[in-house]
Amino acid sequence: GLRGTAHQGIHRRDDEADDQLRFRVFNAVRSLEAANDRALFIAARITPGVGDIRIVPRLFGIGTTVILVRPVIGTFVPRSVLENVRISVDTVKPSATDVVVTNPDIVGFELELVVNYTKPISATDKSIITSRIISNISRYMTTLNIGDSVGFGEITNLATSADPRIKSLGTEPGIFGRAWVYYSEQPGEFEARHRQEVLLDTRKNSFPIAGHELAGLEESISNPITIVHGKEG
Repeated sequence: GLRGTAHQGIHRRDDEADDQLRFRVFNAVRSLEAANDRALFIAARITPGVGDIRIVPRLFGIGTTVILVRPVIGTFVPRSVLENVRISVDTVKPSATDVVVTNPDIVGFELELVVNYTKPISATDKSIITSRIISNISRYMTTLNIGDSVGFGEITNLATSADPRIKSLGTEPGIFGRAWVYYSEQPGEFEARHRQEVLLDTRKNSFPIAGHELAGLEESISNPITIVHGKEG
């Protein structure tokens, strides 16, 4: 059985069974972890340049905590900001906890949408519509937090709502465009990006993003959104 003192500050009560004592110890440890995570969250979140964070406890084993950081603008956090976060959390972290501060794995998107119209559109209007679509989608992609999936329905609605003369997207039923997904070989690094093509399928609700990943427009290319003007009328 368990000894009289099962955890620091927790003592066996009279006639308390092992299972009951284990349950109390478990709850005490969970409460302590929650308080520690809250302190880490506040310290990291108030650091200048930080837009969002996600805390992943025990990612590398007991006594380890990983803090994933999203910047205010873009997807990749400069090393100087990561260092400032590490300094900040060092003031509140438990002495026995090893805290790692890093970028989430960046999943970058390059999008190509084909826009069809209800009637002929002038070149000037096409340029205006293109700017609106790019602005709408860019704004949406910057609102994604760590672990958020990329919603195909949201992208479709944001594109088609740019102008009432937009009839549909895509060149075939169910496919409203193409995307190229960029990812890194090494987690937390932005070099050596790999590129994979996917179809934007309205029959799928979203592109899944893992809890340690952050989706956004690909920053290694100058124009990550391309609008192709399709049928008119």
